Amino acid sequence: MEREYFYTIDTRGNLIHDNSVIDDGEFIDYFYKRMKENDSESYNDYPYISLCGRELNYVQPIDTPIIFNRLIDGGLLYGNSL
Repeated sequence: MEREYFYTIDTRGNLIHDNSVIDDGEFIDYFYKRMKENDSESYNDYPYISLCGRELNYVQPIDTPIIFNRLIDGGLLYGNSL
């Protein structure tokens, strides 16, 4: 049985689930590394999905799924450390 969860990415790049901002850096990077376009027949209003084991994490960005939030040594970062 697969579990389904629904996330939002706000305009600051915060990953939000059930009105709570996720602050676990390792999970955020894991989530982003597995995110892809939602090519399933389900939840078309969520254009992205992150497959994490048996979990289907549907993602609806307010604007764009990748928000660069830091500039370190000339490189742009998103998520926690990507």
